[in-house]
Amino acid sequence: DNVTLLYYATFAVQNPNQDNSCCPRNDWNTINANEDWFLHNSAGERWQHPVYPEGTYFHMKTSNPNYRTHIALLFENITKFDPKIDGIFADDSAGSYAGWVNYGLGIPWARPPPPPYTQQEYEQAVILTAQRIKQQMGTKILFTNGATPIFMPYVDGGMIEDFAVKTGTSGNA
Repeated sequence: DNVTLLYYATFAVQNPNQDNSCCPRNDWNTINANEDWFLHNSAGERWQHPVYPEGTYFHMKTSNPNYRTHIALLFENITKFDPKIDGIFADDSAGSYAGWVNYGLGIPWARPPPPPYTQQEYEQAVILTAQRIKQQMGTKILFTNGATPIFMPYVDGGMIEDFAVKTGTSGNA
């Protein structure tokens, strides 16, 4: 049987109002209105990722229980009312805090990064997020982009994302 998973940026969110947004979403106004759902840097600015243009990609504060509840209820509603959707593919997850903040292939941060979570705090936040989503979605499938040991007990599967790189002397991908 075929399985249909809906892609949703979960642990980070792209602003769908930007011209280059890949990820339309119907909950941006709700998310945008809750400043405490965003991770902030030491200057108090929303933490933006350097790979994406200004104002488009923000890391979410998954330790915030209100954000976790919002995303869990959203996923429950999506999967409950569309029988063609078997579950959610939750993007922007990583197995370590260092991996999450350093995603970007070495591009330097334009702004200071946020005060770091410890690895233990990061793991606790993503585990609680996955648990809350699964609790709300029931038997629907939850896959993460990050098939790492911290996620696997709490989700139905994961993808190991990688980038194809040509080996040899040319250095071209």
